[in-house]
Amino acid sequence: MYSVKIYGAGSIGNHLAHACRGKGWDVLICDIDPESLKRTRGDIYPSRYGRWDPDIGLSVADTGSGEGFDVVIIGTPPDTHINLATRVLENNPPKVLLIEKPLCMPSLDGVQRIVDLKKATGTFVAVGYNHTLTENSMRAARILAKNTIGDPITISARFRENWGGIFAAHPWLSGPRDTYLGRCGTYR
Repeated sequence: MYSVKIYGAGSIGNHLAHACRGKGWDVLICDIDPESLKRTRGDIYPSRYGRWDPDIGLSVADTGSGEGFDVVIIGTPPDTHINLATRVLENNPPKVLLIEKPLCMPSLDGVQRIVDLKKATGTFVAVGYNHTLTENSMRAARILAKNTIGDPITISARFRENWGGIFAAHPWLSGPRDTYLGRCGTYR
């Protein structure tokens, strides 16, 4: 069994916690905002998955230590990814560090430090996209496994979502300015 620490109690943190629990892994969700943790337990997780999973731990986030976890997942806004990943890799790095997309802001500041720490620590560092395990992706995998259409040479997939879908899945947001897109200057 793996132990997983997830930074971020928003939509992504909930999805990834549910996926990890589905594997039987121990999960701790951390967030700097106690209200986000309350919303996870009382609203987001139960509304998406039927009920709160009492085996998920909740904690106000610390300074970014892996603390002996096998897997650390960063599901916070993109402008926090590099600094948080650096702290995780510098303090008790996990076996695996998954950073939700996008890895960083357009400037790429700090990316080389992550590459250097990855090499120094031996941590497997990946940038993830949680929609790879949705029903449509899983169905495509089952079809391909049956080899009914032959051996794929390449696969190209696109996922499109509009603001209506984003706000329906994130009812605590009142508009683009409440998202990381608004904070990084796209909607000012």
